[in-house]
Amino acid sequence: MNKFKPILLFLATMITGGLILFSYLTFYREYEFRNCVAQLAKELNINPDYSELVKHISDSIYPGMGKEEVHSALRETAEITVTKIDSATGILERITIKICRHPLNNFDLYAYYTFGNKLKEVRIENSP
Repeated sequence: MNKFKPILLFLATMITGGLILFSYLTFYREYEFRNCVAQLAKELNINPDYSELVKHISDSIYPGMGKEEVHSALRETAEITVTKIDSATGILERITIKICRHPLNNFDLYAYYTFGNKLKEVRIENSP
């Protein structure tokens, strides 16, 4: 029995770790997302609903805005991180709006600009 003790301890540790990771990726993510949306909606004075938050973000930016105007408008919603992506047809940026601590609960926007730094199009990707 003593020779199986390290194996059983290892298996118990792996199962416990897996359950903790699963909980973090599912239950905690959902719990945090609901609270983040509710808190942000309260700050923005909108209904505490995911679709209302998406609408608010979409309404705050529009084609023809300058790049800095877009960044400024999105910073009024929450902290943002901007990553430039090379594109042959204009300027492309990935803008992450950090609404929660869990990285999968943030919004990723792809903003396409003309070479004159005017917004052409925005797409919301991998939203929670």
